[in-house]
Amino acid sequence: MKRIVKIVLAAVCGIATAAIGTGGLYLFSGYRAYRNAEITTTLIREGKYDPAEHFSFDRACVFPPESALADTWFSQRGYRQLDPILPDTYTNWTLILVDDQRKTFRTLYALEPKVRFGGNVVCNPRLVLRTRSSQEGLVAYIDDASAH
Repeated sequence: MKRIVKIVLAAVCGIATAAIGTGGLYLFSGYRAYRNAEITTTLIREGKYDPAEHFSFDRACVFPPESALADTWFSQRGYRQLDPILPDTYTNWTLILVDDQRKTFRTLYALEPKVRFGGNVVCNPRLVLRTRSSQEGLVAYIDDASAH
């Protein structure tokens, strides 16, 4: 009888350990994916974000906060989203990196209350974001030298 109890107890502990490990791995991978897609921290810390240093793409597009147009526009045209994640908040403006050859896109997020975007919807093959202080706080803008 003791042997059966030990086997059952070992099985229950093994299943519980596997479940906790799987859950932890899932949470860590989601956290890591969001950290790769979140550019607010880099804009605040470095005052600049150049997506070409991190990803390959054919063009980059900036969309205003809470713009549903960004993801749906590309999805409706047959583009597949890479690394789809949901941001923590609905007050994000987005930087969409588009690969026209592979028909894919990736969405990067910047938190609007911390770094506002001081421009309109823009798409360029080369795009570098920089920040400057204003009365409203930190504002990101497209570096004119990179937009050519």
